[in-house]
Amino acid sequence: MHRISCDYGTGSAGIGLFLHRLVTKSKGDFLLDEMILTALNKNSASSIDEKGFIYHR
Repeated sequence: MHRISCDYGTGSAGIGLFLHRLVTKSKGDFLLDEMILTALNKNSASSIDEKGFIYHR
C-alpha cells in the first residue's frame, strides 16, 4: 500500500510549490536564497553563477 503525502518536504505540496516556482520564476517561500545572496554581496570575494554555484576567489 502506498502512502499519500502532502507535506512540503516529500509530498505533492512540495512538488507543486517547486513547479510553481519554476514556471513563475518566483522566489522560494521556504528557501534561504535571499540570505545566501545577501551574504555573497557583502563578501566581494565570492560570486554565484547562473546555475547557483558559489565560487570563492
